[in-house]
Amino acid sequence: MMRMVQALVAVVLVGGMCSCVRFRLNPWAKPAKDAAATEATAAVAPVPEAAIAVPSPTLICKRTPAPIVVDGRREVLWDHGIAVTRFFVPPGCTEPLSKTEVSCMWDDKALYVLFQAQDKDVWSDLLEHDDSTYLNDVLEFFIAYGDFDDELQYVNFEVNALGTVYDAHSPVWPLRNLGHRWKRWNCLDLKVAVTVQGTLNDYRDEDQGWTLEMAIPFSSLPWMQDRAQPRVGEEWRGHFARWDYSVYLPEGKEISSTTPFTRVNFHQADKFQRLYFQR
Repeated sequence: MMRMVQALVAVVLVGGMCSCVRFRLNPWAKPAKDAAATEATAAVAPVPEAAIAVPSPTLICKRTPAPIVVDGRREVLWDHGIAVTRFFVPPGCTEPLSKTEVSCMWDDKALYVLFQAQDKDVWSDLLEHDDSTYLNDVLEFFIAYGDFDDELQYVNFEVNALGTVYDAHSPVWPLRNLGHRWKRWNCLDLKVAVTVQGTLNDYRDEDQGWTLEMAIPFSSLPWMQDRAQPRVGEEWRGHFARWDYSVYLPEGKEISSTTPFTRVNFHQADKFQRLYFQR
């Protein structure tokens, strides 16, 4: 007879916002992830770019006609956004088994992101800010600004299914491999909300997935200190990514991105997609 599981409510405070997630403890916890695993996963050999005939799609950030409530739910306002549904598994740029949909919108004050991730086995256990969230089910957003021939900087956000945030700033992109990525940077007033369609951390049943909604204040981005918001038509760079750990996946894990990377490394800023702000 199956052992009873205890229901808990986890309260996660992120950027001053309280996000509550209800989940069940798994009495047969999964084995810990390999501590030697890294975001780069360098052991996977790259694929020559010439062998991958996949164009990098443009990302469109539409202006929202009304304020968006960040509650981890897809409201009608998101119909005004342009959803991206095509993700690629590096290095071969194959189609992922775990489907993901993402949209971004903006207003005078913030950049909004909505992820909807299909997932039969939603799993996360890290609770501390700036934990290694890529060792959990996590959704990621990278934003870059600047000139590749001069100085390009980027920030990245990772949020797991508990609402735990990792945020970092890479101030000078060419030095990215020399350790100049500042996870000590925090995005002030960042708002994050997560809802789980299923039971968190219980692999014995099949979940539907989870939803992440976030609001990134323009005033908190390092390159926006002298202006309030982007211009209509302005170009940034970026991409959306995902780490999915699941007992239903053949290898137990799958990573994917909206950028067709030919190396397993989400920090290749020169490969980020063009992101345009539109009305």
